[in-house]
Formats: sequence, C-alpha cells, structure tokens
Amino acid sequence: MTPVGKILVFLNLVFSLAVGGFAVADYTARTHWVDSFNKLKEQYGVLQKANETYARELASLSKEKSELYDLLNASGVRWDPIAKDSKESAGERVGKRVLMVLEDQGKQIVDLTATNKRLTDQVSAEKTKNTELLATELKYKTDVERRQADVAIMRKTLQDEYEKNFKLVRDYNQMRDDMVTAQIQSRTFKDRNMQLESSLRDAAVQLAQLRTNMSATRPIGGLSRTNPPLENVEGLVRSAREGLVEVSLGSDAGLAKGQTLEVFRLGVNPKYIGRIRILDVTASSAVGQPTGKLTGPIQVGDRVASSIMGRN
Repeated sequence: MTPVGKILVFLNLVFSLAVGGFAVADYTARTHWVDSFNKLKEQYGVLQKANETYARELASLSKEKSELYDLLNASGVRWDPIAKDSKESAGERVGKRVLMVLEDQGKQIVDLTATNKRLTDQVSAEKTKNTELLATELKYKTDVERRQADVAIMRKTLQDEYEKNFKLVRDYNQMRDDMVTAQIQSRTFKDRNMQLESSLRDAAVQLAQLRTNMSATRPIGGLSRTNPPLENVEGLVRSAREGLVEVSLGSDAGLAKGQTLEVFRLGVNPKYIGRIRILDVTASSAVGQPTGKLTGPIQVGDRVASSIMGRN
C-alpha cells in the first residue's frame, strides 16, 4: 500500500474513534438531563398540588379563625394570654392552638413557595441546558455529516489512488516484459549481425581469391577455363567421391559438356569452394571434375551455379 493509502486509513480510524466518543458523550448527556428533568418535573407537580392543598386549608383556617374570634367576642370569653388569671379558659386554649396551627401553616406555605421557586429555577435551568444540549447535538450531527462526507471523499480518493497504482503496476509490468523482449531481440539481432559480419568477411576473402583466380585464367585448347552455361542455372551436389562430382543439373536445364559451374556452400558457415568442369551430361544430372584449387572438400548438399555473382 502506498503512503497516501496508509495516511487515509489512519485518518479514517481516528475519525471513527472520534465519532464513537461523540456518540457516547451525547447519549450520556441526554440520558442524564432527561432523568433530572423528569424528576424535577415530578417534584414540581407534587409541590404544586401540596401548595394548592395548603392554600385551601389556609383559607379554611382563616375563615374558621374569624368565626372563632367572633364567637369568642360574642361570648365574652377572655382568651388574651397576658391576662392576670393564671388559669386559661377553654377559649384561650383553642385560640392559642388555632394561632399555632396558623403560624405553622404559614411557615409551611413560605417554605413551599421558596421550594416551588427553587424548583422553577431548576426547571428553567434544565430547559436552558436542554436547549444547549440540543444545539450541541445539532452541531455534532452537522459535524458528523460533514465528516462522513469527507470520509466518502477520502474513500473515493483512496479508491482512485488504488486504481491508479494498479494501472501503474500493470503498465510497469508490461513495460518490463516489453523491455525483456526487446533485450532478447537485441541480443538475437546482435548475434545475427555478428554472424553476418563474419560471413561478409569470409565472402570478401573468397571474392578476392576468386578474382585472383579469374585474373590468372589462361586459354587452353582454344577454350577459356571458365565456360559457364548461357543461362543462369543452379543446383545441388548429389555425390562427391573419387574426384568426381554429381550435380542435379542436366541438359534439360541447358547444361553441356565442357561448361563450368561454381561450387559454394550456404548455411551457418557460408563459403566459396571452387569450380568444376562438366564431363558427362544426362537429361537431369551431370558429372563434373574439380578444376583449379579448391578451398575445401566438396560435400553433398553444396550448391552449384553458373555464377555466384549473377549476370548482368
């Protein structure tokens, strides 16, 4: 994998961990404030009902107190606690008890009012916190969506880089194969060129020797030592033994007695061998005898022709 691919994989892993942390934090926060809000809401409802109950009781006690005061005043009962009489009457005891109950009820109402205000403030704070958490959640959600889009782009980029690298590797392998093929062909052509250069050098030497032999030709019995057929002919040596050479040319090809043929060899080591003079001719074959100096023994399969240079 390329360095770019490794970096993208690492960034993807870090992003996945961050998203997981955000999800856990969001779930914990939402669970905490929802539970707190529900509890406060429940307490607020209970206190509100209690406050309403105490308010009704206070109104009833106030009414009863007023009626009791009227009744005591109408009856002429002494209920003032600072009276000289040390013994309290029933009206005084009732009045004191009523006052104590009313004071306790008033204190409870004050406490409930303060608790109600405190709970109301807590509910308001929780609502504010809830709003902030919702805003944070929306921000996290937007950030997650943006990061998911970035990850999708990174994945697309990583896929493109992977395909590009795969294509480069494939092209590199193809170029390497082409280079190896070209090197093999180059070596083959080089070896072939070396063989051709060697053959050309040998042919140049043989040509020089042939020209030397041709320049030394003298007329014998009114005939030249070189007496090729009038037409260009070419054949093969069928046999060579006891100083005689049988070739695959005859009178059908225009060959006649006394004519000369050039003998040469092709193949891996091409070379010029020498000349033969035809002694006997049939329709499809002829027998000749070497004349002049040969560069090597004549073998079956060697070629014979009227001229190795061709005719103009």
